[in-house]
Amino acid sequence: MEVGEVRAAVRSDFDRLISLASSDSPGWMLSAKKSSCSVYTCTNEICNFKMVKIIVDSVDVAASTMYNALHDAAYRRVWDKEMVESREVCVIDSNNDIGYYQGNFYLLRFDQFIF
Repeated sequence: MEVGEVRAAVRSDFDRLISLASSDSPGWMLSAKKSSCSVYTCTNEICNFKMVKIIVDSVDVAASTMYNALHDAAYRRVWDKEMVESREVCVIDSNNDIGYYQGNFYLLRFDQFIF
């Protein structure tokens, strides 16, 4: 999948996303840093939306656990005190959905995401 392409994602697209988000991928600029949290943004040639990458140094949490906690809407309400609103917009298939998230981010100048 290329930037700007719209379709349901497949395994190779997730691999591309991991490659885009890797620390050595070009174009990422540090936008904010506080304690163990660093926020990076990257522009693209298709539109004025920015890609966002947030890195939190946490040695006690496995990446798979973090992923599941971020994507479990019911559980997120328990621990995400900055969340204002979150909802699933639609489910495309078992691996693809569109969601909306609004939160109070002390490190970012924007607070709404479509993901």
